[in-house]
Amino acid sequence: MPITLESQEQAATPTGVERAANAAQVPLSPTQVAAIAQKIKEEKDKVPDAVVQTTGTKLEETIQAELKKSGGQFAVVTDPKHPASVPVLPSASAAPAKAEPIAPAAPVILNQYNIKAYPERLFQIGGSYQEVFAAYSWKVSVPKVPIIAPHGNIGYLGVYGHANLDRPEHSRIGIILTIPH
Repeated sequence: MPITLESQEQAATPTGVERAANAAQVPLSPTQVAAIAQKIKEEKDKVPDAVVQTTGTKLEETIQAELKKSGGQFAVVTDPKHPASVPVLPSASAAPAKAEPIAPAAPVILNQYNIKAYPERLFQIGGSYQEVFAAYSWKVSVPKVPIIAPHGNIGYLGVYGHANLDRPEHSRIGIILTIPH
């Protein structure tokens, strides 16, 4: 699962979120990017949902475990004590000149933002004065399909039921594919 290391300042911007999403190959709409950046900005000074103790040696393993536990598609990791600096993992072979890698035995305090860009399931309900519609869909990977999904994408595949209250013979069930963009 992809992890992006960013400064706290960068992570709270749409550009930082978009960079992390692109590195994770998770497509996000501009609205999603702005909402995630705003949420990171709001969360930076709050008490964390969970505190996990680890050292530099087990840091990457711990980040991956927490990301998996959250169900997120990718994570953004920042250093709250140095908001303008990008944290450097102990395994990083070429650290930037300004930053020292985290020592393997050192206790680590970092912020981890687990991003769950798409829910695993969708339940949709719609209707009007004469009809009702309900659908239940699962998240799937959509292959490249010219015109419909030229780059491939995340989509939702499911079943739906449509009931026409005035003309029951026009009611139907079927399969639905939703491709967000």
